[in-house]
Amino acid sequence: MGSSAVPVKRNPIKSERISSLSKMVRSQVGIAFENIPLWHERDLSNSANERFVLPTVAILVDEMLETMTRIISNLMVNEKRIVENLYITKGANLCRICFRGTNQKRCSKICSLQRCSKSCIFGK
Repeated sequence: MGSSAVPVKRNPIKSERISSLSKMVRSQVGIAFENIPLWHERDLSNSANERFVLPTVAILVDEMLETMTRIISNLMVNEKRIVENLYITKGANLCRICFRGTNQKRCSKICSLQRCSKSCIFGK
């Protein structure tokens, strides 16, 4: 199920737009890096790229910042529900977030540990 189909999410389309635009911005970085060695040369092989890349990225980043500002300014956080969720799970659901970026073998060990801790916490 895609995130847009989840009814509790209020801004999935705007958030997904930011994610999509970020991919477009990232794609322009390679072009900009390819132009660096040519800065000292007096030919036009990189000027067309620069005329498109810089304004395009500026417009995209501006749109991303405006959209994110609107999302964050209207964000509603149910602090009571967060505390309830932390109390219910005793923080066990935060394991993956804390260890994101670790290698697969270590992550699988952590997840095994998490399953054991859940069984101890919930008595299952």
